[in-house]
Amino acid sequence: MKVIQVLLVFLVAGTMFVSCSKSSDDPTTPTVKKPALNTKWTYQLDSYNTGNTSFSSTTVVHTASSQVSMGGETWLRVTDDTMGLVFLLNAKTGGIYQYDNGASNLLCKYPAAVNDVYNTSNGGEPETFTVKYTNFSLIPVSGAEFKNITMNEGVKNSVVRDQLWYSDEVWIARRETWKPVGLNTLRRYRWILQSISY
Repeated sequence: MKVIQVLLVFLVAGTMFVSCSKSSDDPTTPTVKKPALNTKWTYQLDSYNTGNTSFSSTTVVHTASSQVSMGGETWLRVTDDTMGLVFLLNAKTGGIYQYDNGASNLLCKYPAAVNDVYNTSNGGEPETFTVKYTNFSLIPVSGAEFKNITMNEGVKNSVVRDQLWYSDEVWIARRETWKPVGLNTLRRYRWILQSISY
């Protein structure tokens, strides 16, 4: 009888041990990284000629090189290879904001719906952005995949001046700037994100 009781104790203890131990096959929640201080974005930069018929490509790196206090908020100072200022950015409720023209301005709305419209300041001038596409992926030639992209198109003086592809995880996945020529615009620069390191 005592042998049966001892076996029962070992059986119960063994069952509890097995049921309490974690399986290596348990799914884990993936860690979502977001840009912060020292993040580096590597872009393919395409520069178009004056006739907009061809372009040359180079590689540029943008770095979240420091944090600065402006307007009572902390902003990431994003610089290029020469330490020249590209953006002052801050992720807040409603998307990514830039410090432009002495104030906080919405640069890319997120989350967003197609045809959402917002007015902002970009490059020191008023600009009206419209959300054109949401929830798609970009796969550059590097083979990386950037998901949950929202494309925003900016208009100044009735012509397209900027296009921004935004993701909450990488911020600017692609960017195009356009210059006005008469009543039309020509693409001037295109930045295509190839990789990001946090």
